[in-house]
Amino acid sequence: MNIIDIMQASQNSSKAQYCSFTGKISNILNRHEAWYYSCKGCNKKVDKTIYDKCQNCQKNNEDSIPRYLVKIIVEDETDSARVTTF
Repeated sequence: MNIIDIMQASQNSSKAQYCSFTGKISNILNRHEAWYYSCKGCNKKVDKTIYDKCQNCQKNNEDSIPRYLVKIIVEDETDSARVTTF
């Protein structure tokens, strides 16, 4: 599929869709902060610099897991799109 086809389909439907396309990464939006920590108990995002425990399940933040979250701009010959990958 082309990006423009995916964008138009998502505007016409409120359902989540899985699509594939061939494109070029033109920009990485969070180049310096491409990861976050998540709670080992409930998988929610935690802020280790502010809290000692998860604000959701109260599990100790020392056991948190680093996870990647990369926000990119992808382009093809028809359009561009902001994509978040986990």
